[in-house]
Amino acid sequence: MITVRHLSKFFRSQFYERRKQVLFDISFEVKARRTTGFIGVNGSGKTTTLKCILGFIFPDAGEVTFFAGEPLNKKIRSKLGYLPERPYLYEHLTALEFLRFHWNIAGGRGDFQAAAMQALGRVNLQGIEDQTLRQFSKGMMQRIGLAQALLLSPEILILDEPTSGLDPDGRFMMKEIIRQERARGTTIFFSSHFLNDVQELADDLVVIEKGKVLYTGPTMNLIAQNRPRYRLGLRDTRSGDLSEELCEVEDLSRRLNELHQRGQILTSVANEHVALEVAFQTLRKGQTNAATEAMVEAPAEAPARGEAG
Repeated sequence: MITVRHLSKFFRSQFYERRKQVLFDISFEVKARRTTGFIGVNGSGKTTTLKCILGFIFPDAGEVTFFAGEPLNKKIRSKLGYLPERPYLYEHLTALEFLRFHWNIAGGRGDFQAAAMQALGRVNLQGIEDQTLRQFSKGMMQRIGLAQALLLSPEILILDEPTSGLDPDGRFMMKEIIRQERARGTTIFFSSHFLNDVQELADDLVVIEKGKVLYTGPTMNLIAQNRPRYRLGLRDTRSGDLSEELCEVEDLSRRLNELHQRGQILTSVANEHVALEVAFQTLRKGQTNAATEAMVEAPAEAPARGEAG
């Protein structure tokens, strides 16, 4: 549904400065009628990638296509819904005027009033259509931004940090809407720092680190790459202090012998659920270790003839 091929992007903060590469030949696919999470730490390249996908900026190399290989155009845009991380809203407009503005830009057809009331109802903003946006709280701003994204019943929904600024009720509502859109057959691509939400919602994952894709594939496959562990409950025979520690399955027998010798009594054993947060950190750590080993193992270049050694 969305295909990113060999995308690279450079930026230059000052005209006289050397260009800095922020995306390095990244490729991935967002599959049709599935929910794909896009994760990475701050500065990893997520927002730059989303801006390239949406045509807000142009890549220096590579391409982005939609559906059956079509580039972004007016017809494709009419099938996209987008919620930016920090929506820029015209505060002098009422909620209804704001939705009408986006309806007209997107070339909406049919009954605007019915579509607007439905979108406002879905984000729990019914009854405020005549309030100006300057009266809205941060959470309400996020909700009206989502209503705008849902207004034309898009085939593709792109959400940049959709739960940012929302209270617990708002986060629950946002997750419910993502589930509803998934059930409707919408292709969803969303970024988030809340990895528990990503694990709960995403069929697939794209993991990016320093402008490079570390992983692309099913969410559960990444989690399954991490070895299962036990959480051990312990009590010290001398002080009576209680403690816990994690232990790899294959190390359990050896670790129990060590604990016994130290005067630790086992009080409980439980399977430790491997969460996406753990899998994500393990993936990043493995990438860092591999890069370090490559630097250490790289042979030094022999000095050129005539140069000092």
